[in-house]
Amino acid sequence: MRSWIAVLALSLAVLAAAPASAAEAPRPQGPHFRLPHGGRPPHRIAFPRIRNWHSLKFTLRRSMCFGTCPCYRVEIDGDGHVSYLGEANVFVKGEASARVSRAQVRRLYRAFRKADFFWLYDAYRAPITDLPEYRVGISYDGRRMEVLDYMGQGIGMPPAVVELERLIDKTANTARWIKGP
Repeated sequence: MRSWIAVLALSLAVLAAAPASAAEAPRPQGPHFRLPHGGRPPHRIAFPRIRNWHSLKFTLRRSMCFGTCPCYRVEIDGDGHVSYLGEANVFVKGEASARVSRAQVRRLYRAFRKADFFWLYDAYRAPITDLPEYRVGISYDGRRMEVLDYMGQGIGMPPAVVELERLIDKTANTARWIKGP
């Protein structure tokens, strides 16, 4: 009986120490923690080819922080339609839309491909509080990948993730809705 209880206790301890999901980055262990493998999972995941450009969608969500961080969501689909939803600390609250060219959509897709976006952890969390949370994602052909960035570069998240966040904002020209004229 005691050995059964010991096995159960050991199993629970192992489960408690495991990441919340298989692709979540390891939890920081101390103030100078840096992720191994350049901030990527140890086993490479190939970036899948796109078959249906109409199924393509890029997403970016920025949350509030303790201060006045802009809180909004933006999506760009494969046909160039841009959907925006301003929530707080932005010039335009509510919905707005625009269009971008197919060339801009393809440029964005190539940037995700170059960043090897599917070969990232799904969450990068530094042990800090009161900062905004950014979620950047891509979906197409029934595949979906989203990365949570909570001061991720502080623990070794690849800089390409921040570059993708900025590129989505630039492509969608969200500054017109966030800052105004």
